[in-house]
Amino acid sequence: TEIVRMLRSGEVHAGLIFDVSVEPAFAVPDLMLQRLLTEPYGVMVARNSEWASRDSIDFAELREVPWVFSRSNDEASDRVLRRVGQSLGYPVRELMRTDDLYMIHGLVAEGLGFALSTDAAIDHDFDVVLRPAAQDLGERHVSYVTRRGAVPPAAAWLGDILLSRPAPAADRP
Repeated sequence: TEIVRMLRSGEVHAGLIFDVSVEPAFAVPDLMLQRLLTEPYGVMVARNSEWASRDSIDFAELREVPWVFSRSNDEASDRVLRRVGQSLGYPVRELMRTDDLYMIHGLVAEGLGFALSTDAAIDHDFDVVLRPAAQDLGERHVSYVTRRGAVPPAAAWLGDILLSRPAPAADRP
């Protein structure tokens, strides 16, 4: 939402937005989104936990599990967590709020809570694994965004570069 505000005010001419396939927040007429990457959400758990050995994780069993949330309530992964919790009739417990990926990985690796993530965001230097959920969590969409209409040549050039690059493989950044 901060990027959208900055685009609309003219502070920036382009940005990257993370959104959710099942409830897009940025499908608005004054913005042009160009999808760069789509990947499914999963549950990040400690590698040495009982949850890591499961083929999938059922949120119905996670009522008491604390989660690491983003600092912003509008973050795509937080919206997914709230939606799934509400669909099962419980509020998702919050361990803490942070956008620091190292901290998120460390908290999960120590078994203090879970986090919603995608494969591209997993740092394999930490003792965490990503497991699919029994529920449909949707997919994270990463999009290049500009205001509709004419954009500065540099913003158009950046968009062309980003859209012409292949998506990263799961084993490389």
